[in-house]
Amino acid sequence: MTNIVLFDEYVARILATLYESFPVRIRLDARQISGMLEEDEFGVPIDERGKPSKAFDICMATIEWLIDTGYINSKDKDQYGYSWCVLTARGLEILKAVPESVKVQSSVGDKLVQLIKGGSIELAREAAKTAISAGIGIMK
Repeated sequence: MTNIVLFDEYVARILATLYESFPVRIRLDARQISGMLEEDEFGVPIDERGKPSKAFDICMATIEWLIDTGYINSKDKDQYGYSWCVLTARGLEILKAVPESVKVQSSVGDKLVQLIKGGSIELAREAAKTAISAGIGIMK
């Protein structure tokens, strides 16, 4: 998968997780989010070939981007993720938005949670892109 496809998937997973736990702060572990649970003897997440995991690195970068752009807040970082994570007001606003074209009044956040739990990763990626695009529009 390309970096942007992995980014979109991780944004969807992260936002769905934080939306579901809101307002309780949680830990975001990039190993779990990316599915890269195996580590080498130095504690570096590795892929199925035993090489340092690109997916893990992209997941960590995705969390950092969400923090840097103001969608989530975190207190601490370690080598595997971030602690005390919660949606910011901006992050919550984009996830509570209800698209005009949807007759059933469910928010983007509710939809992301449903899609992730249902295994519809491709649709979750698209919903995450829509949410981030809406957030960029709000900033203007």
